[in-house]
Amino acid sequence: MTQYLIQEFTDSTGYTFTHVVKASDNERYTVVNADSESEALAIAKQPRGLLDFVQSNFNTGGKYINE
Repeated sequence: MTQYLIQEFTDSTGYTFTHVVKASDNERYTVVNADSESEALAIAKQPRGLLDFVQSNFNTGGKYINE
């Protein structure tokens, strides 16, 4: 599936601009929450696996989810 990056911002006059960028075949966009560019890059480079998305007692410090 093709990825698109949609950027919206409002200028000082109140006009909202929308910019859409289509990712090329060799590009991938990742959005992260970070306080700095270096932190964002470090977060984006972290390996991601199934346990990052699915909670279990294996990745919650041995505690069950509903505790």
